Amino acid sequence: MSPKNAVDRTPIIDRIASDLFQKDPMAACQYLTDYCQSNALAVIDAWWKLGDALLVKYNHLWIFDAKTRKRSALTFPDWYLKELVNYNNLKPQPEKK
Repeated sequence: MSPKNAVDRTPIIDRIASDLFQKDPMAACQYLTDYCQSNALAVIDAWWKLGDALLVKYNHLWIFDAKTRKRSALTFPDWYLKELVNYNNLKPQPEKK
């Protein structure tokens, strides 16, 4: 079973880098550089995927379920809606006839 995150992998990466350093310090440097760069790219990719997922799910005040491909209205508690009205100084609009 391989470690799931960078913190869990650190002892393994350190051991490999140390072994490489004994044989070829430049190879160890390149190994660590490549590892750090690929790890950073994986983190950035994960953040972009999270952002995309949140944007799709909560787009235009709807909640979109990607599995069922259906959307439902985003609901807010009454206290929050009242605060929005007060904060924005909103006034009721007359009904159109």
